[in-house]
Amino acid sequence: MLTENDHVTIQNIIRKIPNHVNYATFINWLNQFDESDRSKAIEVASKVRYYSDSQILEIFESNQNKVLEIVKNYRFRLKKWVRSKKSNDSIKIKYQKDHYRRKFRQGFNDVITFPIGFDGKSGVSMGYKYTHTKAYRDSKLFKLDSLLEDVKIKENGDIEFKSGNKIRHKYLTVDVILIDDIIGSGGTLLKFIKEHIIPFFKKIDVVKIRIHISSIVILKQSSKRLKEFAKANEMVVSFKEYGEKLDRCFSSKSSVFGYRPRMIPIREMCYRYGEELYTQKKFSEKGVSYKKNPLGHDNSQALVAFSHATPNNSLPIIWSTANNWIPLIARSSSARIDRLKSLRKDMYLWLSIAKKLELDNLVNSKSGVYSTENIRLLCYVKLKRQGNNLETTRLKLNLSEADFNEIIDNGIERKILAGKGKITEYGARLYNDITAKIKSKNRYEFTSPDDILYLPTSFRGKV
Repeated sequence: MLTENDHVTIQNIIRKIPNHVNYATFINWLNQFDESDRSKAIEVASKVRYYSDSQILEIFESNQNKVLEIVKNYRFRLKKWVRSKKSNDSIKIKYQKDHYRRKFRQGFNDVITFPIGFDGKSGVSMGYKYTHTKAYRDSKLFKLDSLLEDVKIKENGDIEFKSGNKIRHKYLTVDVILIDDIIGSGGTLLKFIKEHIIPFFKKIDVVKIRIHISSIVILKQSSKRLKEFAKANEMVVSFKEYGEKLDRCFSSKSSVFGYRPRMIPIREMCYRYGEELYTQKKFSEKGVSYKKNPLGHDNSQALVAFSHATPNNSLPIIWSTANNWIPLIARSSSARIDRLKSLRKDMYLWLSIAKKLELDNLVNSKSGVYSTENIRLLCYVKLKRQGNNLETTRLKLNLSEADFNEIIDNGIERKILAGKGKITEYGARLYNDITAKIKSKNRYEFTSPDDILYLPTSFRGKV
């Protein structure tokens, strides 16, 4: 049995994750848990960190400014070194200085931006967002060799310049920005660097690179692994990370669920349900193996979701669809689109809209109009009678054009509306009759079989 505090928490969760969760979808998700586990499930959902588009841009803006500051400081030191002249400079040093003098005259652009992964991966979509930050647009340092403009990663993993440019940076050090939405265990990132980034720069004669990781979220457990790689690789001069650093949600040192005796039962609950929700496929020289990851990819134990996707680093009870599990926040874009479509037609959502329009007494279960189609149509009629035009009505109902036209077509079919969404005399009379009966506190019943708002149980198969 849900307590009053549970209901308040659920409403706060819904407000925190707009357009992805409403009361109905939350309850459907919650009902999959045993009753004894539901309070723990609510607490898990309350700890999910959701990043909207604006928050993502804000983080990338901050990341880019930090990279820019480091690169500018390096350029300043480099200029001083280039201007210095020593009689004992070697041929290699003279070559480097001559090259940099030319680069400074042309406009220095030895910064290359790479989204992590290939087309269809989250890194590529993050690369697009990254180029929309003010820091990226305003800085000339990041234009020339940007992946989205000049560089392409082929399906086989080869990297090439789209323009056919074969830039030779012999003896030189290049700044490389790698972009993604989340760095979890660090395994995917290191694989990308080893298999694609380092071979690419060796191919164009770069001998040293400074790697900058720009991500929305960086899980702390990846940092040690990344630093060890940087120390062991002679080509990597430095390795810096930018983004929000988060610990595992069940970390013994800093769990979001508090002290250990309180955290352990929640962890056990997530593990128990998660065992059936996520099996990770791994490839090795021995072949393909399968491993259950009840607490997320490589035991990441994350609790994050983004406006564009939910990473598999998060707990599977949040995003998985395995074994007919209903996710709280769908993982893929296609699943989210389907969820949004269903949300826009959900009974609870339209009851909420009706309440805001002071129609809640009109659409209770005793009124005879208790169906989603009827509630949608009544909300439309109420707004039109207030003098709103079609576009304003659509915006107030927060509907897509297709969904809005569906309401109008439904009204025309039932003779409540006419062409261009105008209310017919019959529609106005029926609406006035209903509201008058409600105001007089009389329970109204539709006695005429032609009374088109009367629906005993369903309309077109929908309750």
